[in-house]
Amino acid sequence: MAKTRLLTSDREAIERAVIKHKFEPLEQAAAVTEGALAVEAYQRGYGVHVPYLAKAPKGAFLEANNFRLNVGGRVFRLQFSPERSISYRFFYKHKGDWTDLLELDVTDELGQRIIAHAENKDQLVKDKTALTKVVSSTLAQFRTFDDLLTGWPEAESFIKARWQTRPDYKANVPAVVIKDLSAQLDLPPETQKAA
Repeated sequence: MAKTRLLTSDREAIERAVIKHKFEPLEQAAAVTEGALAVEAYQRGYGVHVPYLAKAPKGAFLEANNFRLNVGGRVFRLQFSPERSISYRFFYKHKGDWTDLLELDVTDELGQRIIAHAENKDQLVKDKTALTKVVSSTLAQFRTFDDLLTGWPEAESFIKARWQTRPDYKANVPAVVIKDLSAQLDLPPETQKAA
């Protein structure tokens, strides 16, 4: 790496990589939990109607990949899958924001789990934001890849991965003759001699 200069894009790429390493598994686990809660709430909301909704011909009911529900006055929107690829059928009045599919009391066990999940997701976002700021300010201290490797050896795999995949940057600055530049700026001749 021989003192290769760290560019802003390098710092940003390393920051994204280490933050992804830390938070992607946590975000995926939260998405799986949310999907399970969504299915459970959907089944409770429609109860005996679930088999009929599933057996109906395509287009007979509206479909959505998320839905609204109310727990003790708080409105939540749960996704059935993180990539939004799974859809469930809804009666028309439950599509969009018209009415909540399910209203639960805060003492309801499912409602408590939904609230706890929402709080965990909010905390995850806060933690990610805070740690991203720390990583960003830490990376700003270093000027070269070698310095960064010396200062943060635990992140070596992320640093080397960026160094090996970074695009080639070429300066598009034309060669400038200093004396010609001085003449264009109308600098006095004695200042030109000093240069």
